[in-house]
Amino acid sequence: MKLTDDVLAMPDTDPRDLIVGGSTAKSRMYMSAPMRYLLAHGHLKRARVDTTQPNQMFDCEMLDYGCGRGDDIRDLLQENIKAFGYDPYHIDAKWTLGVKWPLVTCIYVANVLGRKEANSLIGDIQNILRHDGVAFMAIRNDLPELGARGRNCTQTPWKIEFGSRGSSEYHMGQTLYKSPGFYIYKFGKGDKCKVA
Repeated sequence: MKLTDDVLAMPDTDPRDLIVGGSTAKSRMYMSAPMRYLLAHGHLKRARVDTTQPNQMFDCEMLDYGCGRGDDIRDLLQENIKAFGYDPYHIDAKWTLGVKWPLVTCIYVANVLGRKEANSLIGDIQNILRHDGVAFMAIRNDLPELGARGRNCTQTPWKIEFGSRGSSEYHMGQTLYKSPGFYIYKFGKGDKCKVA
């Protein structure tokens, strides 16, 4: 199936039709570790579908922003998660940017961006969140140094700092999860945050 704006604009488009690859994305046989963590610890339960109920209305859908080849989307669909994927370099799915999402994930995208672009990414995600929405961003922390080479690009082990409204000061916010390979940060539409 060829992906076009006409196909992508259809509200009843099957998410499996929206999986497209990315040039820096790693192909995986299994779900990425950050997405496995979010699923196992109930952070994606708002998007779970009860397949025993016919004609079910979805109370939530999620967007994986920067989904690359869509491996996580494929695996989430198998777990009955109503997930859509978007990769700004490999799929022209502008309709996803016009939707206010209750749940957005962004896995290993900020690492391949410069500081300005990574901060724009946070703003882009906040712009597509619903007022009560939540975003989870996973950032690699196992890179040996700033500007490390890998996956056909330069990668940086950013951290996210959080600030208070009306203040110019930032501090290291609480991470949702820390592992030897990545951090997962959680933020909402109104949170003041930036990469550091």
